[in-house]
Amino acid sequence: MTEQEQKDYIRGLAYCVAEIANDPEMEKTRQRWRDTYMLRKADRSPVWLRLDSLCQLDFTSQKSLKCQDPFLRRLEWQLRYTLKHHEFGDDTIVLPYWKVPAAVELQGEHLWGVPVKRHMPETKDGAWSYDPPIKDEADMDKLRISTWRHNAAETHKRSDRFSELFGDILPVKIKAGPPIFPGVGRNASDLIGLGGLLLNMAAKPDMIHRLMSFIRDSALKGIDEMEAMGILTENNDEPIHFSESLKTSAPHVPVLMKDLWLRTESQQFQNVSPQMWKEFCLDYQMPIMQRFRYVSYGCCEDLTDRIDLVLSIPNLRIFVNSPWTDLATTVEKCQDKYTIIWRQKASDVI
Repeated sequence: MTEQEQKDYIRGLAYCVAEIANDPEMEKTRQRWRDTYMLRKADRSPVWLRLDSLCQLDFTSQKSLKCQDPFLRRLEWQLRYTLKHHEFGDDTIVLPYWKVPAAVELQGEHLWGVPVKRHMPETKDGAWSYDPPIKDEADMDKLRISTWRHNAAETHKRSDRFSELFGDILPVKIKAGPPIFPGVGRNASDLIGLGGLLLNMAAKPDMIHRLMSFIRDSALKGIDEMEAMGILTENNDEPIHFSESLKTSAPHVPVLMKDLWLRTESQQFQNVSPQMWKEFCLDYQMPIMQRFRYVSYGCCEDLTDRIDLVLSIPNLRIFVNSPWTDLATTVEKCQDKYTIIWRQKASDVI
């Protein structure tokens, strides 16, 4: 296809997405999610399927993407993913606008002051392993808290590019959130390795406390910098926490972290005691979580023996019940004070 034909094809996909997004049935789906997360009785419990791998197979392995231009090809994947997901008939939200990330740039070469590497597999579908930059306590001195800057010119450039392509079909909205993933366990395992994290909680607890303090302080500094930029946007339109607006200040006042959802978890601490999980994970997450309006906690870890500790999070709204967390216990303890996301084993669903 010529470049113009590729653009026309993208616009056609955008029309299909907009048609779904503006359908009255989609608004009923949106209301279902709003009611669920605002602790009101919905018409029924919403159902969400995560189909990333299925769509990856459909679009990549079968080489069915039509656009050759790299930018348009990525956009084609995103639009077709949305359309493909809608075909499954779950309660996935299709938005009547297109979100473009603001250009928030790391100042420096590495997020933590040191490169995070992995040992990649020799076989095509093999598993990678950690190659952590922290091998011993002396390496801790190499860590540096990162600094962030908003490249306003690049943000405008991105917005203009999408607006020119299909802004008359799907209006463009800039989005901006915390620059550092708030899951302190994932960050710690990147830096010291999963084995190093678990072993040194017992062997060198002071070093792990130092590491977790560094990660907490890095996340909090990133939060402060984003608020100072004045470019944060609401995130109540995300798939896992689609809700009413959480902003309580006047419309002209910039969005702050206290107006946002936070989604976090503790999967790396699955196999430690509740006491060690609290000491090395939850206590470091608390100052981060308290900056937000509502928190969604949990992923694929078993939280059965630490439900009460999770419920101690002051602004908790969503408890994520993995296939390995005892649902009956969760329901008994959460009652009607929280929304429970009940996750299924993918193998059972299939």
